[in-house]
Amino acid sequence: MTTPERLQQILDDAVSRGEEHSCQLAVYLDGELFCDLAAGAADTHTRFPVFSAGKAPAITAMLRLVERGILELDAPVARYWPEFGANGKAAITLRDILTHRAGMHILPPAAMAELADWDHMCALIAARRPVGTPGTRTRYQPITFAWLAGETAHRADGRDFRTIIRDEVLVPAGMEEFGYGIDPGAAGRTIGVHHPPEAAGDWHVRFIGDGHVKAGFIPSANAFSTARALAKHYLAVMAGLLSPEMLQAALTPPARGADDPVRNWERFGLGYILWEGGAFGHGGALGSEGFGVPERRLAVGFATDTFAPEHPVRDRISAELELPARRW
Repeated sequence: MTTPERLQQILDDAVSRGEEHSCQLAVYLDGELFCDLAAGAADTHTRFPVFSAGKAPAITAMLRLVERGILELDAPVARYWPEFGANGKAAITLRDILTHRAGMHILPPAAMAELADWDHMCALIAARRPVGTPGTRTRYQPITFAWLAGETAHRADGRDFRTIIRDEVLVPAGMEEFGYGIDPGAAGRTIGVHHPPEAAGDWHVRFIGDGHVKAGFIPSANAFSTARALAKHYLAVMAGLLSPEMLQAALTPPARGADDPVRNWERFGLGYILWEGGAFGHGGALGSEGFGVPERRLAVGFATDTFAPEHPVRDRISAELELPARRW
């Protein structure tokens, strides 16, 4: 096993070479904090935009509702959310949503301000027609997952989805430095996307920099977090936030036909991405990630602000932790 000093050197070297502008790494081993590191223009308390890496607490919250019988994996979503059953969606199940096989991956045309309007987006989603036959093809739901999962949970449970995630996951896991959008009290500790001038028009840059998005609740995409909070999530999941039986079910991929080829990062269990080496977790568009490795009793969070097609620092970290590299 590596050392915190060696991992810090990897981060510092990546910043000095210009591969990263700012980044964080946190690792828990055997339930204890092994390292909590930062490099560049950030310290260990800086919150980064982690994009889809923030889906994981939402997934865990859904699975906790499943454990208590509030939600059923194979029940039609329309049982809980009747309006959703329109236009060929009556048979779509919660399992289809969690495994990204609902055919509801295409974002309806919407301005940034509309994306931050929960009820408006739920109405647009409910009126959509699925692409293809639900339950047969893996098509990642990058943004629509927020309302597909969240409104289903709200209708079944009664609490709004932000409250569900807070009560079921964030508070018990001690994830104080995680949130969707930017808490005004944390604004001074939040970093934006570091990008070249030519990338100013990129959708992800515009999305996470938009005032409506930063003030809103889009639990598929607008999370801001420290690496430590990302790692705490997986630490808590493996320590009993989900029962061993529920976690095992979540880490079991669905059966796939020959016409459902998936890319490496699209190997979903019940919401989580399943990687080689026994790791499960979720990555984000900019390169941040969180994951756990149950057999190794290892929980990891990595956060970056750097707009780049590749983040080789992650591969070096994986090598130091004696894990296969992850892709998404």
